[in-house]
Amino acid sequence: VLVEALSRLGRLDDLERFVSERLVGELRRINVAEQARTYNRFQRLGRPRNLWETRRHLNSLLQSYAEVLVRLAHLAQIVRHKHRAIPTEGINFSFDAFPRNALHSILVSANKIIQTEIKNFLMGCLNPDTNARGILHVTNGTNSHASMHSRANQQPPEPGTAYEQNLFSLGILGVDSPRHNVRDGAGGGITTTTTGLSSREAVYELPPEKFAVRVLFHSKYTALEPSVRHALYFRRGIANFASFTSALIQDLATVSHQDASSPSFSVGFGSVEKSIDFLDNIVERHLLPILQGDAIDGTVNALESRLAFAPIYTPTGFTRPGGHTGMNVDVHSSPFHDLCLSCRILLEKTEPLFSALHRLPMGGDLYSPLVAVLEHVVLTFISRAKIRVREICAGKTADELLGGEIPNDSEFSLAMEQRKTYNLFLGFFDGVDQTEGATGADHSQSLQMHGIESKLVPLAPSTADTKTKYGADSGVGRILRHHSHGMSTSSLSQEEKKDDTSYLKAIFNFSNHNFGEGLACCDVDELMDASCFANSLLQLSSTLENRLKIDEGWASTAEKFSGATRQLRSAIGTIRTYGKRMAKFVKTDLMVNAVQTLCQITLSQTLISIDTVRTPSCVTHLSEFLSNACASICESAGTRTCAYVFSDMEGFLAKIMMENIRLVASGNFRRGLRHLTMIGINALKRSISFLYRDLKAITSFDGSFWNEDAAINSFQVVSNFVTLLELPMKELEEHYKESPNEFSDADYKLMFASECPMRKGDVTLFHKLKDRLEM
Repeated sequence: VLVEALSRLGRLDDLERFVSERLVGELRRINVAEQARTYNRFQRLGRPRNLWETRRHLNSLLQSYAEVLVRLAHLAQIVRHKHRAIPTEGINFSFDAFPRNALHSILVSANKIIQTEIKNFLMGCLNPDTNARGILHVTNGTNSHASMHSRANQQPPEPGTAYEQNLFSLGILGVDSPRHNVRDGAGGGITTTTTGLSSREAVYELPPEKFAVRVLFHSKYTALEPSVRHALYFRRGIANFASFTSALIQDLATVSHQDASSPSFSVGFGSVEKSIDFLDNIVERHLLPILQGDAIDGTVNALESRLAFAPIYTPTGFTRPGGHTGMNVDVHSSPFHDLCLSCRILLEKTEPLFSALHRLPMGGDLYSPLVAVLEHVVLTFISRAKIRVREICAGKTADELLGGEIPNDSEFSLAMEQRKTYNLFLGFFDGVDQTEGATGADHSQSLQMHGIESKLVPLAPSTADTKTKYGADSGVGRILRHHSHGMSTSSLSQEEKKDDTSYLKAIFNFSNHNFGEGLACCDVDELMDASCFANSLLQLSSTLENRLKIDEGWASTAEKFSGATRQLRSAIGTIRTYGKRMAKFVKTDLMVNAVQTLCQITLSQTLISIDTVRTPSCVTHLSEFLSNACASICESAGTRTCAYVFSDMEGFLAKIMMENIRLVASGNFRRGLRHLTMIGINALKRSISFLYRDLKAITSFDGSFWNEDAAINSFQVVSNFVTLLELPMKELEEHYKESPNEFSDADYKLMFASECPMRKGDVTLFHKLKDRLEM
């Protein structure tokens, strides 16, 4: 209406003067309104706040500024449209040479004031020195930081001056009466020289930088102080505002046919430094060097520590054996307290840098150097981690079985990655729950002996045994039973047979390594360090990978990676590769330890004893070793790592016992002229039962991959096989007739040829029986 009236009177040029005179006051009222709203909210909450409230205040302020610019742009569009609609002869356009440039100077002035106010607010939030410009004093021409307030005429408050002069004043002062030193009331400790205002109104009228210091960062509301480290926290909102402003000006120029390439257009909006450029200048000059130095120096110092890759322990936590003293670190103050020192420091020191990646423009001048620093830190860590891996693995039999140095992988190592438990283990670090939706048979169902004579006593668990943590209704138990459902009576699928036999012939041939003397294994301390290192590397790589992901929108579940970080992603993948290798190394070394210990059963005197049934000492030694290893791994690396390391151990121990029984049946165990006795056979039975019960107790922790059905089936097969040693030849023949497929032909042939306490070996009987069954 106003534009229509002025156009009819030919006084459109008065509109610019009218808007220009009131522009500063209107923008100032916006500041006062937003500061009043924020201050009242702080007073109402009455509890310490974090930077979220500060950013909320800034976002509200930017939203109000954006609305002002939109209204001015609409006004300019209307005026320019009117200029094109009325005849131009006889009308003097005093404010612009062309109608399509009408109110351009108003928009330039508004943008200049708004940018200055934003920069002053940032100065208060980022500059620790509130009395001077300090390190953030970055000028761009004259009066680049001049506010709508005149600071030059402000005098420091006179101390000790009360604002109430007598009893009858009631706090009501004249307009010219100064109100000095308003303290500790509703103003929350604010001191001002504003005249004629209450303490609360004085807070509302504070300049933006002083409002930030005296309210937003006041000790009453937050423990934080103004610091340059807060710069990235505000960048996203200011960058969005800058993009919005540029798009708005360009849209106005397009719809009003304004020449955006003219010098007057570019000079007008380029005469003031943008707040986003001001903030990026601070980030580049002051913030990034601090963050980069912290990341590099912190990581290098952690890697140079003597216990860089050792488990962190405290007197109230767990203590490493060997007489080491505790580290002077605050373990529970960090969310990564279960990692080794170097991994924990790396995650803590690089977290601000990864946060900066998502707040800086991708591919900009600041982005590439930041990625380069992260690559340098990660590659420095990898160089030391690689050395540590070789220190742990070098010379060990498990390392040879896995293929030696990374990236070499043997067929056995690749076969381990096909196991279900391996994928479940890695799923823990990736945050994927793979245990839902699996089904399986009830583990409590009774075993069907399929016609086996009652003399072959089944190895059923006692009712007094501790029940497995994962029963029929457990997700992990269901998956493992589903994975092993439909197995043959040997309790090993074709994949497991290939995994345990084809690739491990070297260690299952006990004579090749002289019954364990040629095998090199880790002790409990080394296993604890290796498992902690594996857990730390996998958790480190998973965390770094998640920090590198970029969300495509607030509600979108799709995630992608920046193409500029390809080398960094490759380095993080290298860390994950080392973590997987260390996890497989710990599991393989535990298997080699079991072989090294249990293969000595055939050398035990208990097999040829004639007086008392005794459990071989190597069996009790292995049980004690597994118990100590399980406790140490759980404490240093967590139950998920321990669950993987002990997964499928029930089938592997049964396989070792099967090899021992084959060796006993072949007669190669004999010492001099002494032979296997019935007491020795009972000692083997006791060893099988002892291993089953102890392994079940050891793996009864929460999250264990203990598979009740697989354990019963595996040890039942071994128990049945060792029972064949005590059968007379007639009963052995009957058993073979009834169950010719229970064991392989090679095993039956070995049993018929073996000399046992109740029979003499005669392999020809086996061939005759086999020929009859085939007819």
